[in-house]
Amino acid sequence: MVWRRATIGRLDPSYHVLIRNIKKSNYSLTLIGKSFIIKDGDHDKLPSEEITNHNEGYRYLRSQDLKDNKIIEERPVYVSERYFKKVKRCHIYPNDLLFSIMASVGATAIVPSDFPICTANRAIGILRQKKNTVLLPQYLQTVLNTNFGMELLEVEKRGGIQRRLNLSDIARILIPTPPFEVQQQIIKIYQNALQNKRQKEAEATALLESIDGYLLEQLGIELQAVEPQRSFFVKLSEVSDRLDPLYYSNFSRILSLIKYPTIKLKSVVKDMKSGFGAGKEEQSKRGILQIRPTNIGRYGGLKYNKNIFIATEKVTEPMYLEVGDILFNNTNSQAWVGKTSIVQDNEPYKLTFSNHITRIRIDENQIAPVFLTYILNLYQSQKIFYSLCTNWNNQSGVGLDRLKSLLIPLPPLAKQTEIAEHIDQIRQQAAQLKAEASAGITAAKAEVERMILGT
Repeated sequence: MVWRRATIGRLDPSYHVLIRNIKKSNYSLTLIGKSFIIKDGDHDKLPSEEITNHNEGYRYLRSQDLKDNKIIEERPVYVSERYFKKVKRCHIYPNDLLFSIMASVGATAIVPSDFPICTANRAIGILRQKKNTVLLPQYLQTVLNTNFGMELLEVEKRGGIQRRLNLSDIARILIPTPPFEVQQQIIKIYQNALQNKRQKEAEATALLESIDGYLLEQLGIELQAVEPQRSFFVKLSEVSDRLDPLYYSNFSRILSLIKYPTIKLKSVVKDMKSGFGAGKEEQSKRGILQIRPTNIGRYGGLKYNKNIFIATEKVTEPMYLEVGDILFNNTNSQAWVGKTSIVQDNEPYKLTFSNHITRIRIDENQIAPVFLTYILNLYQSQKIFYSLCTNWNNQSGVGLDRLKSLLIPLPPLAKQTEIAEHIDQIRQQAAQLKAEASAGITAAKAEVERMILGT
């Protein structure tokens, strides 16, 4: 039950249940706006002529630049000094708390002490401590990363498809406020867990990155032997239907170094088929999950964080995926064409596949499906498919005929199994490290919530 006088401005029950639980905290509650100046980034569309480089410009932050509680350096944008001076209201300084208020709402970062003054677009909220603050920025960041903190943001989100947080709503969010010494303890617990998480994830990434080196070694190829060369020659008898040097610069050299026989992929293929496109009318909230390029991770695992489902009656029997099916990404940006996965026996959904995926079923008496999957991913990472692509309308692809004629190594089946099992072990070790990283940060969040809410 909630008293009528307490419902002023808010009638949704979820909000009042959340606030009632937070009020059970051992500490007083403080409005974020009492401790922080709150503003957002530049509202104008960034003119293309104002974009410049690192040496001449100032960093221009967007929501995708906030990840894993920090500012990341992936594809940064810089603006001219002229434009930077124009948006003085949006300047960002060390120790500011940033968080995404549009798109991926809730991603946060504290600006490091040595980070140059920068600016941002309107998707970034900028919180700067007031002189009389009772909330430390790092503490508020920690709170917003807990389950109840994310719930606080969730009940304040507005909009339909494009969700957002308004600055005035952020200012009114109530935060339990322990003494500074307790806030520091909470910060330390969370930061230690975050550092441990990053370390384990880095170890997992290093393991996955080692797969190519192991596979090349097993094929008899030294890594330095496949380094790009500025000049090279190819015999006329070896030239097929391709005359572009990019094709021959890497692929032919790798093939020449493999110590096993090579065959055309079609000689071990039983069936090769591309999937089907599906518009809004074929899609459903439930049904058969359609594998798309976004469902294939960087290292070949299937992932299910961005899912499209097709109505069951729209999927015919031949278009279902089975255990052991190899899934080749035939169309993507040029750098990502060729990433490949395989259907395991523990997938959580019934599956079909889009027209950007080619399903490969092979003769397992000649080649192991998992081994072939790793070979195709090796070709992708070594930019072999990059060189094979046909390009059109900002997309690239490898068609069925070209894929069928692809040369692949064929060690004895026993050697294929040995290689595949070793790589599987590497992937399992990496998965274990990622699970430990996730469990550690989850435990830290739970401990922080107990300290704040007394639960």
